[in-house]
Amino acid sequence: RRVFVVAMDAFIIATAAILALFLRDNLVLEADKLERLLPYAAVSGITACIFAPITGLHRRVWRFTTIGDTRQLLLSCLLAVGLASLMMFAFNRLEGIARSIPILQVLIAFFGMAGARVATRLWHVDSCAARPFTATRERPQNVLLVGLTGLTHLYVRAVQELGRGRVRICGIIDHGHNHPGSSISGYPVFSASTPVGAYLKRLSLHGVEIDKIVLTVSSRDLPALLARQLDALGESARVSIVSVNEIFGDFGRENASELSRSSDNFCGAGQIFDIDSKQIKLIARQPFWRMKRAIDAILSLLMLLMLAPVIAVAALLVWLDVGGPIVFWQLRPGVAGHPIKVIKFRTMSDAHAAGAAILNDGDRALADAGRSSGLGKFLRATRLDELPQLWNILRGEMSFIGPRPLLPADQSTKHAARLLVRPGLTGWAQVKGGRSISAADKAALDVWYFLNASLGLDLKIMLATVRMVLFGETIDRAAIDQAWSELRRRGICRPVEVSPPTPAASVTVIPSGVSDDRAA
Repeated sequence: RRVFVVAMDAFIIATAAILALFLRDNLVLEADKLERLLPYAAVSGITACIFAPITGLHRRVWRFTTIGDTRQLLLSCLLAVGLASLMMFAFNRLEGIARSIPILQVLIAFFGMAGARVATRLWHVDSCAARPFTATRERPQNVLLVGLTGLTHLYVRAVQELGRGRVRICGIIDHGHNHPGSSISGYPVFSASTPVGAYLKRLSLHGVEIDKIVLTVSSRDLPALLARQLDALGESARVSIVSVNEIFGDFGRENASELSRSSDNFCGAGQIFDIDSKQIKLIARQPFWRMKRAIDAILSLLMLLMLAPVIAVAALLVWLDVGGPIVFWQLRPGVAGHPIKVIKFRTMSDAHAAGAAILNDGDRALADAGRSSGLGKFLRATRLDELPQLWNILRGEMSFIGPRPLLPADQSTKHAARLLVRPGLTGWAQVKGGRSISAADKAALDVWYFLNASLGLDLKIMLATVRMVLFGETIDRAAIDQAWSELRRRGICRPVEVSPPTPAASVTVIPSGVSDDRAA
């Protein structure tokens, strides 16, 4: 099914080149021009096959296409046609091909691919209007859906439109074995032939702990093996298992404990950093941030195109080394704590040995030392494993420069101020200490970056990153002291002496608005 989807998209993009020539020449197709265009059309079809898996188009179920999927379609067309144009320009400078052909090709291919999906959707008489999650500061409830029916789609829409970020769908188990490996509104569809416990363990490796399993299909329609697995999970009380009919009412009521999303309450009482809302608004209005996002988008797109051969070779080597899947993702808090999937090339083999009994306990996890190969160590040392994060940057989830995204368990609410900006591939804390400094020092450096961000500082961080990759991490104690000093001087935090005294390496700080008596 996925091969068919990729082939269809590649065919549409390649055919769009011929239609572009046909339209440009006033509906006349000359044989000599067509002969010169055919190699370019073939190359664009090949590049479409490359970018379809990268953008995830091959996993999309066409009849559940959303507005968000159309953005993926346009991006896939731009990348495929852009890379094909660069390759042909390097080969023969696009001789005999008008420069307007690629532009017309993108437009025709986009409408052709979108039209095919709309037609499929209309065929199934379905509708899907998705809204993005509204970021929330509280921890959302992680849900795994069991069943692929109309109720599944209804539940997905209810979560997107009414869940208000309190519910996060982590996957859908297809009870009918019809669409494993596909996705619905961006949520992955799993096969019922794999034990449910295996998916729970796999998601746990990505930093996702499932809180609830929601059945969107009648229990009598479940495969016998899947029903027994769910019964075992329910008896063990590891997760809550409910029917979708029992929870639809939960979305209607407002969450009284939901924190305000305004910048005034972003760092409330009890936080280690207390940045005044006026300071935040003043800094956020600086033109630098809009320029920074534009640079990120343009540079990430160019790098994806130019580094496509390197990415392809690295992906092939990873596949030969550890097998599929080629990339590994982890859920991490992005700007304002909104969860994002940070992707990397896999550098380790599976955590569990083949045939491990992971349904109940999964105790056969392998040590990291036994899972990592020489290639994996090389990719991590050179940071080549992070090349897929160019996709995160292009999507606007990350930036080239910013605080490194942490695992949810490592992102303390005391350091929430570091989430004021998009996380980055590298940042001030990475080049001034990296993994060798405390979480508080990292947060201080990250907040200092937010207060002092500029194009010059970003360039300085980029150069320092190159030096760090070549010569390793070093601790710049002067930069750390400078960050703490400025934060205290500006009233964002200040040290407090407690009894018994704390070690010098871990300084306790409180917001400037909290009195010494309350701190004691």
